[in-house]
Amino acid sequence: MSYIFLAIKITCAKACHLLGVKMEFDLPQLNCLPAFEAAARNKSFTKAAEELFRTQAAISFQVRNLEKNLSVKLFLRQHRSLELTEEGKALFEAVRAAFKTLAAEKSLITGTKPTKTVSISAPISYCSKWLLPRLYRFQNTESQVNILIDANDSLIDLKSSDIQLAIRYCATPPEEYNAIMLLEDDVFPVCNPQLIAPKGRNMRIEDLAEVTLLMDEMDDHKWSEWLNNATKLPDVEVAQDNFSHSGFTVDAAIAGNGLAFGRLPLVADDLDNGRLVRPFLDVEKSAFAYYILRSHNSLGNPDADAVVSWLMTEAVRTMTSFQRSTRASNVCG
Repeated sequence: MSYIFLAIKITCAKACHLLGVKMEFDLPQLNCLPAFEAAARNKSFTKAAEELFRTQAAISFQVRNLEKNLSVKLFLRQHRSLELTEEGKALFEAVRAAFKTLAAEKSLITGTKPTKTVSISAPISYCSKWLLPRLYRFQNTESQVNILIDANDSLIDLKSSDIQLAIRYCATPPEEYNAIMLLEDDVFPVCNPQLIAPKGRNMRIEDLAEVTLLMDEMDDHKWSEWLNNATKLPDVEVAQDNFSHSGFTVDAAIAGNGLAFGRLPLVADDLDNGRLVRPFLDVEKSAFAYYILRSHNSLGNPDADAVVSWLMTEAVRTMTSFQRSTRASNVCG
């Protein structure tokens, strides 16, 4: 966003102050507004500083100056959190509206088309393994729409945040967010092809004594349950490694460190490229699925609709590719 108009206003305000001339509008300190807007939108001085290429102290200083200028508190500063006061919420809405107006006017004056942004939040592993590798196809067809990705595993409140779309992994999506099922989740063991190459065949249950089971913190599928459901459970202790994210578990499997539970969206590309194989042909259907959640203000937005349409198209591509590879595996098996 350009702050040319803000700079002009600031210069005029300083000149009027020095000359003792009263301005037409009684405005807050305009040079503090970008810092306030970024901090309010991100709910963090640190993130605002990163976005504006300033220090955290500089952002905090400008917000304090704005509060002093207005004689009100704009933020409730709590341990590891930052919340807007009622006055802060009112000012944030006004500043956002003013910034959007300035951006639109700049586009008219300069003759450039504004870049439209659609924000989307998705789990960290889902972003790195599914969303980002496919983003180029959307950018090739919708060059005027910029997707702002928030990689985040936390619960999200689409009513109070600027996020328009969210992808979440759950059994039952919240009704208030106009949920659309994106992908059902097929779960199956995966590993580096070199792990089974010496045997010249798919794995058998007794082979697990020779490998490490790679585990993540997801609760819907566990190796212990999978082993208990096996027809012939060997009386051996199986080595295990634990990871915080499913994506890390998949990366460890690609590196040849053991066997991981592959969740379809997280391993689809690696199966297609031969970085991973399925040593067992059985597939379990998770009770969880990936859903697109839509904020109220994204409904009827053609840019958000375009992103949703692209996501659904990519989901069909993923399922088609997996079904094709499953048929091929069954023939080979």
